[in-house]
Amino acid sequence: MATSVRCSAYVRCVLAYAASVDEAGLRRAVDLYVDDKLIAWFFVAEAPARDAPLVYEDGRGGVWLHPGAINENGDDPLWLRVSPWHRVVLQAWTRGERRADFTSPAK
Repeated sequence: MATSVRCSAYVRCVLAYAASVDEAGLRRAVDLYVDDKLIAWFFVAEAPARDAPLVYEDGRGGVWLHPGAINENGDDPLWLRVSPWHRVVLQAWTRGERRADFTSPAK
C-alpha cells in the first residue's frame, strides 16, 4: 500500500527530526483509521530525556503527558491540547490495541 509506505517513511523522518529518535529504535504500535480508511502508522520509541531540547516544525509543538492523563474522559489541561486523532491513538495504545478508529464529525 503506497500511502502507508509514504506515511511510514514520513513518520520516521518527523520523529528523527523532532525528537532525535534513532530509526532502529522504532516499534510500530497503532494504526490510525479515519472513517475506516488507513491514515497513519504510529510508532513507539524510548522517549528523550524530559529536559531534552526538542525541535518541532514551525507552528507545531508537543506536550509531556502522564499515562494517567490518557483516558476516555480526561480533563487534564495538557490532554485537552492533544488533537482528537492523537487522543484516539493514545487511548488505543494504552489499552494494548493495534488499531485506533476515528469517525469524522457529521457536517
